[in-house]
Amino acid sequence: MEKLDLHIHSSFSDGDYNIKELIKKIKDKKIDIFSITDHDSTESIKVLKEIPDISYIPGIEMSAKLNKTKMHILGYGVKEDGVISQKCKEVKKIKQELIYEIIKDLIKKNYKIEYPIDNKTLSKVDVAKLLVDKKYAKTVKEAFYNILGQYKIGNQIRIDAREVIELINEEEAIPILAHPFEIPKKQNILIDYIIDELIECGIKGLEVYTTKHTKEESEYLLKICEKKNLLISSGSDYHGISKPNIDLGDNIKGEEVSEAIKKKTIKHKWCNIQCLQ
Repeated sequence: MEKLDLHIHSSFSDGDYNIKELIKKIKDKKIDIFSITDHDSTESIKVLKEIPDISYIPGIEMSAKLNKTKMHILGYGVKEDGVISQKCKEVKKIKQELIYEIIKDLIKKNYKIEYPIDNKTLSKVDVAKLLVDKKYAKTVKEAFYNILGQYKIGNQIRIDAREVIELINEEEAIPILAHPFEIPKKQNILIDYIIDELIECGIKGLEVYTTKHTKEESEYLLKICEKKNLLISSGSDYHGISKPNIDLGDNIKGEEVSEAIKKKTIKHKWCNIQCLQ
């Protein structure tokens, strides 16, 4: 039975480990097929294509909104330099401006931190690490929520879900709604209504099995997939030590993942990599 984890984050977004560190952990967990789905970033794909002896699906997790409803949309089989990548560059530019505004404001409030040199790409997690280094917090989580919690940048970098789905489909990749039950939990909205709207927009499936869902929630989503002919995905939403309660491969049912998603898998053998050099 194949072991899959199709929702993993690296240090290219808000994960704690770089790609090579993640690959070691993935192999230690004996995961057969994985997907690095960083937030609004395809940067992992360039690194993955140089690593031998792996089976992976090029992935992404886009920050989106449908009207006023916030959500995340996974894309499986996206390209390194396609239309999604170009959209990510636009989002990244806006995000960096917002992050540097946060640092500027913290300095005004007498936090003894400095701007990184060479215009380094930063996330809020990186700023949290700066605060920990300067002893303003004991952990990244504490800095992230207690100090940086007042800075809300998510809505300013979210893209309309219709556009996200259209771009993913344009690349002949597969758009999947990530952890659907996170939406009603946080925004008091009916999940059935959202799913029906997204189907009209061109969504192809749901992340049914994830650490964010209870057994009952997964079973409910499975029935929706069967009824509405939607694809089934499965992923842990692993970040690393910043979310210690989630491990690679947690709450995953690889046998349930739709074949159409598995067909996006790229397999590297040693000879493949030698040919690239």
